[in-house]
Amino acid sequence: IAWQQPQYLMIIKYAVRLLETIAYKLPSAVVFLSEGEKNQFEKKMGFLPKKWVVIHTGVEANTQKRESVRKKLGFSEKTKHVIFVGRLIKVKGVDVLLKAFVGVANSRLWIVGDGPEKKALESLAQQLGLKTVVFTGERRDVSQLLKVADAFVLPSYSEGLPIAWLEALAAGCPSIVTDIGLPAEDEETALVVPAGDVSAMHSELNRLLYDEKLAGNLRKNGVEYVAKNFTWDKAVKQFEALAQELG
Repeated sequence: IAWQQPQYLMIIKYAVRLLETIAYKLPSAVVFLSEGEKNQFEKKMGFLPKKWVVIHTGVEANTQKRESVRKKLGFSEKTKHVIFVGRLIKVKGVDVLLKAFVGVANSRLWIVGDGPEKKALESLAQQLGLKTVVFTGERRDVSQLLKVADAFVLPSYSEGLPIAWLEALAAGCPSIVTDIGLPAEDEETALVVPAGDVSAMHSELNRLLYDEKLAGNLRKNGVEYVAKNFTWDKAVKQFEALAQELG
């Protein structure tokens, strides 16, 4: 829901909200990617489209072998690796992640992606004295990075259903996400923290990186959750059924 994103001035938010209201009332049907996204839509827009349906997107299974990929990328077992994947814009909350990473020992933070906030975030990392943050820009080996990372963090203030998070789950990468309506069950499929809460994110990062039992459970549960709920075969069948219903 673009009109609530923090990068826009109030006059732009007003115009965007008007356009979004019109846009969502015109279609024959609107597809939401999760129940949480539908609930967030209703909360932010104040209505639901006349016809809506929830259809989860599909995600490819990640069957790469973690240890072999670690050796290929040269990842040391002595260092914990934390990863963010996404566009570098304010709504993604990467500044919160950088602040939360201060004091996380024996670890490296990978910021994968590009965007208008990159220079500001690089400057913030320097101001915070973070020596082990890597801004990679766009990468073509994200599936490998997710396979070997010890934690994936999604610090966003607003999302639909982020593919990067689902791909992290499929790769068996335990995750920390914000409480923005994602289909995540705290301590089962992810660790959930309040959006913008640096202290809570810092605490959960340290817990996840050094609690092997917790990390192992999240890895296992994440892979099973995606395999059960987010397959392309299932998504295609649901879209076909919707198309037939609409005639």
